[in-house]
Amino acid sequence: MVDPRPRRSRLRAAAIAGSAVLVFALAVVAVRAAAGHTQAGGVPLRDLAAERGIRIGAAVDPVLLEDHRAYRALVAEQYGSMTAENVMKWDTLQPEFGSFDFSAAETLLEFADRNGQRMRGHTLLWHNQNPRWLAEGEFSAAELREVMHDHIDTVVGDRFKGPRTSAGSPTWGWR
Repeated sequence: MVDPRPRRSRLRAAAIAGSAVLVFALAVVAVRAAAGHTQAGGVPLRDLAAERGIRIGAAVDPVLLEDHRAYRALVAEQYGSMTAENVMKWDTLQPEFGSFDFSAAETLLEFADRNGQRMRGHTLLWHNQNPRWLAEGEFSAAELREVMHDHIDTVVGDRFKGPRTSAGSPTWGWR
């Protein structure tokens, strides 16, 4: 019997690439539409939502914030909260066992602070996007619990424990 895994990997990669292109295309359309609306003197979405007691936000990637001026302006003006797309996931925060890298997450937090936004941490623990050392590690149940507790304590208990900014506690929830 032929092993289906290589084909699945190619299909998964194609689906991810297609999704990324679609999301980017939709973001470009949204940025252009929002820019036109704002230039026409419209009220930002975040203000309209706040009038109704709603906090509106977007999943945000720090690379897009840095590389795309229109995207950066849209996120800053239209949203009152942000959710980190991938930079607060375990594989990014702790790529090597015991070695944490908070730089990309801090970039988002600084942007949120400058723009009076709140930040939702995403995702503290998940079945996907775990660092290689964790996914391939041979931990006992007790060791794995200890590793998870250390990760949680370091990320939530130490690093992103609020309040830290003028917008309040920037990481106001974790998913």
